[in-house]
Amino acid sequence: MKKHLLANLALLAVLGASLVGGVLPVYVKIGLKVIPPFSFTLLRFILASLFFLPILTIKKQKISFGDFVSISVVSALSTINIILFSFGIRLTAASIGQMIYAGVPIVAAVFSYFILKEKITVKKTVGVFLGFLGTLFIVLLPLIGKASSFSGSFLGNLLIFAGMISYSFYGIYSKRLQKKYTPIQMTAVFSLLTALIVFFPALGETVSSHNWWLKIDRETVFAVFYVGLIGTAVYYLLYQYAIKHGSALIASMVLYLQPVATIAWAIVLLGEKTSPGFLVAAALTLLGAYITTRPK
Repeated sequence: MKKHLLANLALLAVLGASLVGGVLPVYVKIGLKVIPPFSFTLLRFILASLFFLPILTIKKQKISFGDFVSISVVSALSTINIILFSFGIRLTAASIGQMIYAGVPIVAAVFSYFILKEKITVKKTVGVFLGFLGTLFIVLLPLIGKASSFSGSFLGNLLIFAGMISYSFYGIYSKRLQKKYTPIQMTAVFSLLTALIVFFPALGETVSSHNWWLKIDRETVFAVFYVGLIGTAVYYLLYQYAIKHGSALIASMVLYLQPVATIAWAIVLLGEKTSPGFLVAAALTLLGAYITTRPK
């Protein structure tokens, strides 16, 4: 009975993560209209770090300097992803930015074969091939046709694609750390590390960006707080909860539901449009991700 209840709660966590994560690229794009990328990232992860500080104290989960260094080596891969995403999403559509990340399980399957020596079955090979075609088509949309609201820019798509690759490595190597550290410890170190890395670049932006803070309005403030507290801290906790109390398969459902939520939010809040080509590519990517992660 308890196991069944935890499985249901894990499923609810997936749905919650999909909803709050789906609107994340939209509010990142809204915030970046006013705030430069490094400065926006700094504000985002300062808020996330402040969120985890009292939790670590209450849970009595201390982090030594050695622990910080060990977790930081892997967390840096996710930090690179965050920075590339912040620059890339300014140049492309929010729906495309999220859709590219549906390729994470596909890329992870390939890297796991070379790094972790995991076997790739015929089923996974088909999934990787379909997913790769879909993701590649999305990235190349601006070159295939004229750039528009549903194709974004090639540079923006490429930056996000590179970030997705880095995030895939982060997912592979973080598995080894989960045996020693809790999800709260890992996410807290990741948040603090990212804030420290972008501090000086953000300081340089503040000096050269002609008083961007004077242009901040209520929408921008809401975007910063949403992305920092809900889209980063709460989202990562929900995702980790789904893995802990459900399964990797249940947690991977976020990758299928989140792009749908992003497209819906982008249409409502940003007025973005989709094209038949994008929908076909999105379907291929999602199908490939599903086949790759589906159990026997």
